[in-house]
Amino acid sequence: MGLVVVLNEAQPIINNKRYILSFNGEIFNYKNIISKYSFKKDEVNSEIKLLSKLFQKKGVNFIEE
Repeated sequence: MGLVVVLNEAQPIINNKRYILSFNGEIFNYKNIISKYSFKKDEVNSEIKLLSKLFQKKGVNFIEE
């Protein structure tokens, strides 16, 4: 098993000046999700930023995926 170090971003973050997002956990398929949605790795360098980008792209439905 390989471990990937993901930066810890300051939380909570404010998304579109409308939503506040905070996350406590791990996303094991972090790299796969970045590739699947063609996110730029330099823009998505933490799990919380990944969640924010998914929320912007898919709305709350990203949770069901």
